[in-house]
Amino acid sequence: MTLAVMALLLLVAALLQSLTPAVALLASAKMPFLLAVTIYYALKHGRGLVMAAAIMGGLIQDSLSLLPIGYSALCFVAAGLIIHHARESLFRDSPFTVAALGGGVAALETLVMYVMLRVGTEVAPVPLWWLGLKMGGRVLLGMAVTPLVWGLAGLAERHVGVVHEERI
Repeated sequence: MTLAVMALLLLVAALLQSLTPAVALLASAKMPFLLAVTIYYALKHGRGLVMAAAIMGGLIQDSLSLLPIGYSALCFVAAGLIIHHARESLFRDSPFTVAALGGGVAALETLVMYVMLRVGTEVAPVPLWWLGLKMGGRVLLGMAVTPLVWGLAGLAERHVGVVHEERI
């Protein structure tokens, strides 16, 4: 049932991410719904589900954009595994922690994606102020979107009876 909920969450996140317009004032930053699903699984589930959510979410994001296939998946996997590794030292159920992770990871994903595209010479250089503006926009959008996805994902899992293991 967990995989069915994950598939539904990724489908809804992909629809929302593709249907919401980019914010022009924030250097055309898009809302990171798929990344928020990966963050949710990194904090609430085991490593295997984190990898599945990260790879599928990244491939879906790359398919919806003009990015080379696999770039977002690499960023999502790295972020998911780092968060999963550090989750015992985080306040996992705090909306502030979730918002901070969403904003920080979204900004880092933007920076890493730009560096990977520049190294591969697949994008023209942009001014640093534009990159900073886009990263700032991704921080704001990530902080807004991630707690919403967190709440909806938790609600969906409780509705179907998925119980999280709690370590004492």
